[in-house]
Amino acid sequence: MSVLPHALNLFGVDRPTQQGGQYIFHLPRRAKAHVGLGCHRRVAYGRDGFVVSANGGSASIPCAGDPLNQMRSLLDPGFPSFWMISPDLGRAVHDPDLPLILCVQPELEVSIEGFGSHCGLEGALAAEPAEGWQCQPDEEFLERLARGIAILQDYPDGKMILTRSYQRETGSRDPLSLFAIFAGSEPTSACNHYFQVDAGVASLGCSPENVFEVHEGRLSFDVVAATRGKSDDPVTDARWREALRNDPKERREHLMAFDRYKARIENLVEPGSLNIEFQLEILELGNVRHLYSRASGALREDWDWMRILSDSFPALVSYPDALQPLADTQQDPLRYYGGILGRVSADGKDAAFYLNLRAALAKHGTLYTQGGVGVIAQSEPDKELLEVRNKLRGLFKAVAEWEGRPA
Repeated sequence: MSVLPHALNLFGVDRPTQQGGQYIFHLPRRAKAHVGLGCHRRVAYGRDGFVVSANGGSASIPCAGDPLNQMRSLLDPGFPSFWMISPDLGRAVHDPDLPLILCVQPELEVSIEGFGSHCGLEGALAAEPAEGWQCQPDEEFLERLARGIAILQDYPDGKMILTRSYQRETGSRDPLSLFAIFAGSEPTSACNHYFQVDAGVASLGCSPENVFEVHEGRLSFDVVAATRGKSDDPVTDARWREALRNDPKERREHLMAFDRYKARIENLVEPGSLNIEFQLEILELGNVRHLYSRASGALREDWDWMRILSDSFPALVSYPDALQPLADTQQDPLRYYGGILGRVSADGKDAAFYLNLRAALAKHGTLYTQGGVGVIAQSEPDKELLEVRNKLRGLFKAVAEWEGRPA
Protein backbone atom coordinates (compact mmCIF):
# COMPACT_ATOMS: atom_id res chain seq x y z
CA MET A 1 0.00 0.00 0.00
CA SER A 2 1.29 3.47 -0.88
CA VAL A 3 0.88 5.63 2.19
CA LEU A 4 0.84 9.16 0.77
CA PRO A 5 -1.96 8.75 -1.82
CA HIS A 6 -4.12 7.03 0.78
CA ALA A 7 -3.54 9.85 3.26
CA LEU A 8 -4.40 12.45 0.62
CA ASN A 9 -7.59 10.61 -0.32
CA LEU A 10 -8.67 10.55 3.31
CA PHE A 11 -7.95 14.24 3.67
CA GLY A 12 -9.69 15.18 0.42
CA VAL A 13 -7.11 16.01 -2.23
CA ASP A 14 -9.77 16.74 -4.85
CA ARG A 15 -11.34 19.63 -2.93
CA PRO A 16 -10.05 22.62 -0.97
CA THR A 17 -10.10 21.83 2.74
CA GLN A 18 -10.68 24.98 4.77
CA GLN A 19 -11.52 23.71 8.25
CA GLY A 20 -8.67 24.71 10.53
CA GLY A 21 -6.88 22.09 12.61
CA GLN A 22 -6.76 19.20 10.14
CA TYR A 23 -3.40 17.69 9.17
CA ILE A 24 -1.40 15.06 7.31
CA PHE A 25 1.71 13.95 9.19
CA HIS A 26 3.61 11.66 6.81
CA LEU A 27 6.82 9.83 7.75
CA PRO A 28 8.19 8.42 4.48
CA ARG A 29 11.18 6.61 6.01
CA ARG A 30 8.81 4.72 8.31
CA ALA A 31 6.13 4.22 5.61
CA LYS A 32 3.59 5.68 8.02
CA ALA A 33 1.12 8.57 8.05
CA HIS A 34 -1.32 10.06 10.54
CA VAL A 35 -4.31 12.02 9.23
CA GLY A 36 -6.13 14.30 11.65
CA LEU A 37 -9.75 14.94 10.71
CA GLY A 38 -11.97 17.51 12.38
CA CYS A 39 -10.80 19.53 15.36
CA HIS A 40 -11.62 18.43 18.91
CA ARG A 41 -9.52 21.12 20.58
CA ARG A 42 -7.36 24.00 19.38
CA VAL A 43 -4.91 25.81 21.65
CA ALA A 44 -3.17 28.88 20.22
CA TYR A 45 -0.54 30.97 21.97
CA GLY A 46 0.29 34.56 21.00
CA ARG A 47 1.79 37.62 22.62
CA ASP A 48 -1.45 38.16 24.57
CA GLY A 49 -1.68 34.63 25.98
CA PHE A 50 -3.68 31.52 25.05
CA VAL A 51 -6.97 30.98 23.26
CA VAL A 52 -8.51 27.56 23.84
CA SER A 53 -11.26 26.54 21.40
CA ALA A 54 -13.38 23.44 22.10
CA ASN A 55 -17.03 22.35 22.08
CA GLY A 56 -18.07 25.31 19.95
CA GLY A 57 -16.71 27.91 22.35
CA SER A 58 -13.43 29.58 23.25
CA ALA A 59 -11.67 30.95 26.30
CA SER A 60 -8.71 33.30 26.77
CA ILE A 61 -6.11 32.30 29.35
CA PRO A 62 -3.08 34.38 30.40
CA CYS A 63 0.39 32.93 30.15
CA ALA A 64 1.81 31.95 33.53
CA GLY A 65 5.39 30.89 32.81
CA ASP A 66 6.82 28.66 30.08
CA PRO A 67 4.18 28.71 27.30
CA LEU A 68 5.19 25.27 25.99
CA ASN A 69 4.65 23.59 29.34
CA GLN A 70 1.43 25.49 29.89
CA MET A 71 0.23 24.45 26.43
CA ARG A 72 0.45 20.82 27.50
CA SER A 73 -1.73 21.47 30.55
CA LEU A 74 -4.47 22.90 28.31
CA LEU A 75 -4.79 19.79 26.15
CA ASP A 76 -7.16 16.84 26.50
CA PRO A 77 -4.93 13.93 27.64
CA GLY A 78 -7.09 11.38 25.84
CA PHE A 79 -6.33 12.67 22.32
CA PRO A 80 -3.24 12.85 20.10
CA SER A 81 -1.85 16.31 19.37
CA PHE A 82 -0.21 18.06 16.41
CA TRP A 83 2.16 20.97 17.10
CA MET A 84 3.51 23.96 15.18
CA ILE A 85 6.03 26.21 16.97
CA SER A 86 7.28 29.38 15.31
CA PRO A 87 10.89 30.52 15.73
CA ASP A 88 9.39 34.02 16.03
CA LEU A 89 8.50 32.99 19.59
CA GLY A 90 12.05 34.07 20.49
CA ARG A 91 12.35 36.98 18.03
CA ALA A 92 11.24 40.60 18.09
CA VAL A 93 9.49 40.23 14.70
CA HIS A 94 6.44 38.05 14.13
CA ASP A 95 3.32 37.79 11.97
CA PRO A 96 0.44 39.04 14.18
CA ASP A 97 -2.04 36.96 12.18
CA LEU A 98 -0.39 33.67 13.20
CA PRO A 99 -0.12 31.97 16.59
CA LEU A 100 3.43 31.59 17.86
CA ILE A 101 2.52 28.12 19.16
CA LEU A 102 -0.43 26.21 17.76
CA CYS A 103 -1.53 22.79 18.97
CA VAL A 104 -4.58 20.92 17.72
CA GLN A 105 -6.24 17.68 18.70
CA PRO A 106 -8.37 16.02 16.03
CA GLU A 107 -11.82 14.58 16.43
CA LEU A 108 -10.51 11.51 14.62
CA GLU A 109 -6.97 10.50 13.72
CA VAL A 110 -6.45 7.76 11.14
CA SER A 111 -3.05 6.04 11.10
CA ILE A 112 -1.83 4.37 7.91
CA GLU A 113 1.09 1.99 7.53
CA GLY A 114 2.61 0.77 4.29
CA PHE A 115 5.38 -1.52 3.16
CA GLY A 116 8.97 -0.47 2.58
CA SER A 117 10.42 2.93 3.42
CA HIS A 118 9.67 4.87 0.21
CA CYS A 119 6.05 5.70 -0.46
CA GLY A 120 6.16 8.40 -3.09
CA LEU A 121 3.26 9.61 -5.20
CA GLU A 122 4.45 11.06 -8.48
CA GLY A 123 8.24 10.83 -8.53
CA ALA A 124 10.73 13.38 -9.87
CA LEU A 125 9.44 16.70 -11.13
CA ALA A 126 10.00 17.74 -14.72
CA ALA A 127 8.99 21.37 -14.29
CA GLU A 128 11.72 23.98 -14.02
CA PRO A 129 11.79 26.37 -11.05
CA ALA A 130 9.25 29.16 -11.44
CA GLU A 131 10.24 32.80 -11.80
CA GLY A 132 8.41 35.56 -10.00
CA TRP A 133 9.56 35.06 -6.42
CA GLN A 134 10.24 38.22 -4.43
CA CYS A 135 13.40 38.01 -2.33
CA GLN A 136 16.49 39.87 -1.22
CA PRO A 137 18.78 40.41 -4.24
CA ASP A 138 21.66 37.96 -4.61
CA GLU A 139 24.21 40.76 -4.21
CA GLU A 140 22.85 41.75 -0.81
CA PHE A 141 22.66 38.17 0.39
CA LEU A 142 26.24 37.57 -0.79
CA GLU A 143 27.31 40.62 1.25
CA ARG A 144 25.62 39.17 4.33
CA LEU A 145 27.35 35.85 3.75
CA ALA A 146 30.75 37.54 3.36
CA ARG A 147 30.24 39.55 6.56
CA GLY A 148 29.24 36.42 8.44
CA ILE A 149 32.27 34.47 7.25
CA ALA A 150 34.54 37.38 8.22
CA ILE A 151 33.07 37.40 11.74
CA LEU A 152 33.53 33.63 11.99
CA GLN A 153 37.28 33.95 11.55
CA ASP A 154 37.28 34.87 15.26
CA TYR A 155 35.06 31.86 16.07
CA PRO A 156 36.78 28.80 14.51
CA ASP A 157 34.24 26.44 16.14
CA GLY A 158 31.26 28.70 15.49
CA LYS A 159 28.40 28.52 13.02
CA MET A 160 25.96 31.15 11.75
CA ILE A 161 22.52 30.40 10.33
CA LEU A 162 21.76 32.92 7.57
CA THR A 163 18.42 32.96 5.78
CA ARG A 164 16.54 35.12 3.31
CA SER A 165 12.80 35.27 2.78
CA TYR A 166 10.86 34.56 -0.42
CA GLN A 167 7.24 35.17 -1.30
CA ARG A 168 5.01 34.69 -4.32
CA GLU A 169 1.42 35.54 -5.20
CA THR A 170 -0.53 32.39 -6.02
CA GLY A 171 -4.15 33.49 -6.08
CA SER A 172 -6.86 31.04 -5.14
CA ARG A 173 -4.98 27.82 -5.99
CA ASP A 174 -5.44 24.97 -3.50
CA PRO A 175 -2.22 24.51 -1.46
CA LEU A 176 -3.17 20.90 -0.73
CA SER A 177 -2.54 20.17 -4.42
CA LEU A 178 0.90 21.76 -4.10
CA PHE A 179 1.62 19.52 -1.12
CA ALA A 180 0.62 16.44 -3.11
CA ILE A 181 3.11 17.37 -5.86
CA PHE A 182 5.94 18.37 -3.51
CA ALA A 183 5.63 15.46 -1.07
CA GLY A 184 5.33 13.04 -3.96
CA SER A 185 8.70 14.22 -5.27
CA GLU A 186 10.43 13.80 -1.87
CA PRO A 187 9.95 10.13 -0.89
CA THR A 188 13.03 10.06 1.37
CA SER A 189 12.20 13.02 3.60
CA ALA A 190 12.05 12.48 7.34
CA CYS A 191 8.62 14.13 7.61
CA ASN A 192 6.16 15.59 5.10
CA HIS A 193 3.33 17.63 6.54
CA TYR A 194 0.23 19.50 5.50
CA PHE A 195 -1.57 21.50 8.18
CA GLN A 196 -4.68 23.58 7.70
CA VAL A 197 -3.83 26.34 10.17
CA ASP A 198 -7.06 28.22 9.54
CA ALA A 199 -9.37 29.12 6.68
CA GLY A 200 -7.10 30.34 3.88
CA VAL A 201 -3.89 29.51 5.79
CA ALA A 202 -1.93 26.27 5.41
CA SER A 203 1.58 25.04 6.19
CA LEU A 204 3.27 22.39 4.03
CA GLY A 205 6.76 20.97 3.78
CA CYS A 206 9.20 18.08 3.41
CA SER A 207 11.63 18.14 6.33
CA PRO A 208 14.99 16.35 5.97
CA GLU A 209 15.58 15.78 9.71
CA ASN A 210 14.09 15.38 13.14
CA VAL A 211 14.60 17.55 16.19
CA PHE A 212 14.07 14.41 18.27
CA GLU A 213 11.93 11.29 18.38
CA VAL A 214 10.82 9.26 21.37
CA HIS A 215 9.48 5.79 20.65
CA GLU A 216 9.00 3.04 23.24
CA GLY A 217 11.35 4.77 25.65
CA ARG A 218 14.11 5.34 23.14
CA LEU A 219 15.33 8.81 22.14
CA SER A 220 16.89 9.47 18.73
CA PHE A 221 18.46 12.45 16.98
CA ASP A 222 19.19 13.08 13.30
CA VAL A 223 22.23 15.11 12.31
CA VAL A 224 21.86 16.45 8.76
CA ALA A 225 24.55 18.98 7.84
CA ALA A 226 26.67 19.70 4.74
CA THR A 227 25.00 19.85 1.34
CA ARG A 228 25.63 19.22 -2.35
CA GLY A 229 23.33 19.51 -5.35
CA LYS A 230 22.45 16.67 -7.70
CA SER A 231 23.04 16.39 -11.44
CA ASP A 232 21.09 14.58 -14.17
CA ASP A 233 24.42 13.51 -15.68
CA PRO A 234 25.52 10.26 -13.93
CA VAL A 235 29.25 11.00 -14.22
CA THR A 236 28.90 14.53 -12.85
CA ASP A 237 26.52 13.36 -10.13
CA ALA A 238 28.94 10.66 -8.97
CA ARG A 239 31.72 13.24 -8.79
CA TRP A 240 29.56 15.62 -6.75
CA ARG A 241 28.58 12.79 -4.42
CA GLU A 242 32.21 11.93 -3.70
CA ALA A 243 33.05 15.61 -3.29
CA LEU A 244 30.45 15.86 -0.53
CA ARG A 245 31.82 12.77 1.21
CA ASN A 246 35.46 13.90 1.08
CA ASP A 247 35.42 17.72 1.16
CA PRO A 248 37.22 18.85 4.37
CA LYS A 249 34.92 21.85 4.84
CA GLU A 250 31.76 19.74 4.50
CA ARG A 251 33.06 17.05 6.86
CA ARG A 252 34.06 19.67 9.41
CA GLU A 253 30.66 21.36 9.22
CA HIS A 254 28.92 18.04 9.76
CA LEU A 255 31.17 16.84 12.58
CA MET A 256 30.82 20.16 14.42
CA ALA A 257 27.03 19.66 14.42
CA PHE A 258 27.37 15.97 15.30
CA ASP A 259 29.59 16.69 18.32
CA ARG A 260 27.02 19.18 19.66
CA TYR A 261 24.19 16.68 19.27
CA LYS A 262 26.24 13.88 20.80
CA ALA A 263 27.10 15.99 23.85
CA ARG A 264 23.42 16.81 24.28
CA ILE A 265 22.03 13.30 23.92
CA GLU A 266 24.59 11.95 26.39
CA ASN A 267 22.84 14.03 29.08
CA LEU A 268 19.39 12.75 28.10
CA VAL A 269 19.91 8.98 27.91
CA GLU A 270 20.78 6.30 30.43
CA PRO A 271 24.53 5.81 30.99
CA GLY A 272 25.99 3.28 28.60
CA SER A 273 22.94 3.27 26.30
CA LEU A 274 24.17 5.75 23.67
CA ASN A 275 24.36 4.18 20.23
CA ILE A 276 25.81 5.88 17.15
CA GLU A 277 23.59 4.17 14.59
CA PHE A 278 25.60 5.51 11.65
CA GLN A 279 27.85 8.44 10.88
CA LEU A 280 28.74 10.46 7.76
CA GLU A 281 26.40 8.54 5.48
CA ILE A 282 24.85 10.16 2.39
CA LEU A 283 21.20 11.17 2.59
CA GLU A 284 19.72 11.36 -0.91
CA LEU A 285 16.78 13.74 -1.30
CA GLY A 286 14.97 14.88 -4.42
CA ASN A 287 17.28 17.73 -5.44
CA VAL A 288 20.09 17.72 -2.87
CA ARG A 289 22.11 15.31 -0.77
CA HIS A 290 23.51 15.73 2.73
CA LEU A 291 25.93 14.11 5.12
CA TYR A 292 23.78 12.23 7.64
CA SER A 293 24.39 10.73 11.08
CA ARG A 294 22.03 9.34 13.71
CA ALA A 295 22.35 8.68 17.44
CA SER A 296 19.96 7.10 19.92
CA GLY A 297 19.72 5.87 23.50
CA ALA A 298 17.37 4.83 26.30
CA LEU A 299 15.63 7.96 27.58
CA ARG A 300 16.31 8.79 31.22
CA GLU A 301 13.30 8.45 33.54
CA ASP A 302 13.51 12.09 34.64
CA TRP A 303 13.07 13.32 31.06
CA ASP A 304 9.95 13.08 28.90
CA TRP A 305 8.99 14.43 25.48
CA MET A 306 7.67 17.73 26.86
CA ARG A 307 10.86 18.48 28.77
CA ILE A 308 12.95 17.65 25.68
CA LEU A 309 10.71 19.85 23.51
CA SER A 310 11.11 22.84 25.83
CA ASP A 311 14.85 22.22 25.95
CA SER A 312 14.99 22.01 22.13
CA PHE A 313 13.69 25.52 21.43
CA PRO A 314 14.96 27.27 19.44
CA ALA A 315 16.00 24.34 17.31
CA LEU A 316 17.92 26.19 14.60
CA VAL A 317 20.43 28.63 16.09
CA SER A 318 23.83 30.14 15.50
CA TYR A 319 26.52 29.33 18.04
CA PRO A 320 28.13 30.40 20.27
CA ASP A 321 25.32 32.60 21.61
CA ALA A 322 27.17 35.82 20.72
CA LEU A 323 26.69 35.04 17.03
CA GLN A 324 22.89 34.72 17.11
CA PRO A 325 22.03 38.47 16.97
CA LEU A 326 24.73 38.99 14.33
CA ALA A 327 23.23 36.27 12.13
CA ASP A 328 19.53 37.04 12.58
CA THR A 329 19.33 40.54 11.13
CA GLN A 330 16.21 40.03 8.97
CA GLN A 331 13.19 42.17 9.76
CA ASP A 332 10.79 39.70 8.13
CA PRO A 333 8.76 37.21 10.18
CA LEU A 334 9.98 33.64 9.82
CA ARG A 335 6.40 32.47 10.45
CA TYR A 336 6.82 28.71 10.96
CA TYR A 337 9.93 28.21 8.82
CA GLY A 338 12.91 27.04 10.89
CA GLY A 339 10.66 26.21 13.82
CA ILE A 340 9.41 22.87 15.11
CA LEU A 341 6.47 20.72 14.05
CA GLY A 342 5.44 17.35 15.40
CA ARG A 343 2.94 14.89 16.75
CA VAL A 344 2.41 13.19 20.11
CA SER A 345 0.30 10.06 20.53
CA ALA A 346 -2.67 10.08 22.90
CA ASP A 347 -0.75 8.11 25.53
CA GLY A 348 2.34 10.31 25.21
CA LYS A 349 4.62 7.36 24.55
CA ASP A 350 5.29 8.20 20.89
CA ALA A 351 6.51 11.74 20.15
CA ALA A 352 8.16 12.88 16.93
CA PHE A 353 9.27 16.46 16.24
CA TYR A 354 10.97 17.81 13.12
CA LEU A 355 12.67 20.94 11.86
CA ASN A 356 10.26 22.85 9.64
CA LEU A 357 12.61 23.18 6.65
CA ARG A 358 11.96 22.92 2.88
CA ALA A 359 8.58 24.30 3.79
CA ALA A 360 6.11 27.01 2.80
CA LEU A 361 3.19 28.83 4.32
CA ALA A 362 0.22 29.58 2.07
CA LYS A 363 -1.66 32.57 3.48
CA HIS A 364 -4.61 34.13 1.68
CA GLY A 365 -3.14 33.82 -1.82
CA THR A 366 0.53 34.41 -0.95
CA LEU A 367 3.16 31.70 -0.56
CA TYR A 368 6.00 32.36 1.90
CA THR A 369 9.23 30.41 2.34
CA GLN A 370 12.84 30.87 3.43
CA GLY A 371 16.21 29.73 2.13
CA GLY A 372 18.99 29.22 4.62
CA VAL A 373 22.50 27.91 5.17
CA GLY A 374 24.78 27.12 8.07
CA VAL A 375 28.00 29.06 7.54
CA ILE A 376 31.36 28.27 9.17
CA ALA A 377 34.76 29.98 8.96
CA GLN A 378 35.78 27.92 5.92
CA SER A 379 32.63 28.72 3.91
CA GLU A 380 32.64 30.59 0.58
CA PRO A 381 29.80 33.03 -0.22
CA ASP A 382 29.19 31.85 -3.81
CA LYS A 383 28.92 28.22 -2.73
CA GLU A 384 26.56 29.07 0.11
CA LEU A 385 24.30 30.99 -2.29
CA LEU A 386 24.28 27.94 -4.56
CA GLU A 387 23.35 25.78 -1.57
CA VAL A 388 20.31 27.96 -0.88
CA ARG A 389 19.21 27.59 -4.49
CA ASN A 390 19.68 23.82 -4.38
CA LYS A 391 17.67 23.50 -1.18
CA LEU A 392 14.78 25.51 -2.62
CA ARG A 393 14.87 23.87 -6.03
CA GLY A 394 12.45 21.07 -5.12
CA LEU A 395 9.82 23.43 -3.74
CA PHE A 396 10.20 25.86 -6.64
CA LYS A 397 9.87 23.04 -9.18
CA ALA A 398 6.75 21.81 -7.39
CA VAL A 399 5.29 25.32 -7.51
CA ALA A 400 6.05 25.56 -11.24
CA GLU A 401 4.24 22.29 -11.89
CA TRP A 402 1.36 23.29 -9.60
CA GLU A 403 0.87 26.58 -11.43
CA GLY A 404 1.14 24.82 -14.79
CA ARG A 405 -1.93 22.68 -14.06
CA PRO A 406 -5.53 23.87 -14.32
CA ALA A 407 -6.62 25.60 -11.11
